Amino acid sequence: MHSQISGNVEIGRYTTFNGPGSDITARIHKVRIGNFCSIARNCTIQEFNHITNRCTTYYIQRNLFNATGRQEYIWQGSEEEDIESRGPVIIGNDVWIGTQSIILSGVTIGNGAVVSANSTVTRDIPPYAIAAGSPAKVIKYRFSDEIIDRLEKLEWWYWDDETIRTNPALFNGTLTLKKLEEINSASSL
Repeated sequence: MHSQISGNVEIGRYTTFNGPGSDITARIHKVRIGNFCSIARNCTIQEFNHITNRCTTYYIQRNLFNATGRQEYIWQGSEEEDIESRGPVIIGNDVWIGTQSIILSGVTIGNGAVVSANSTVTRDIPPYAIAAGSPAKVIKYRFSDEIIDRLEKLEWWYWDDETIRTNPALFNGTLTLKKLEEINSASSL
């Protein structure tokens, strides 16, 4: 089993895409994944879907009308007339997507969010939220509003490697407001 990426997909630095069995597919819009994300095995990120407001959801244009009399054409033609999208998939920075999760078109997952294993994301997930279920719902937040606000302003995921390495206290142990204050006051960032 392997992993696959196809279409207009942008993946940020240090993001890990762990197979096997994971796939990212963009057909109409872009899929953009930020820096320092962790995507577990058997995940699907799909920016498009079947059209649901016509007589059939089947790929009838590609597999029948556009394959007129040529059985060998089925599954080889364009699916463009048989798909739709709710918009791009935008996954922020430092996002963890748990195993066997599905991310569907038109959603934004905020920085620092966690998508629990076996979840289906059909709506936006706020920054630093932990979401679970099918459809995924926010079950709690990783940090207080004040810590989330400071992390969003800090944008550590854009730091160069050397700046990250010279601030190990931020990345070790439980994150506290005091730790963020010390980083901010000790750094020119």
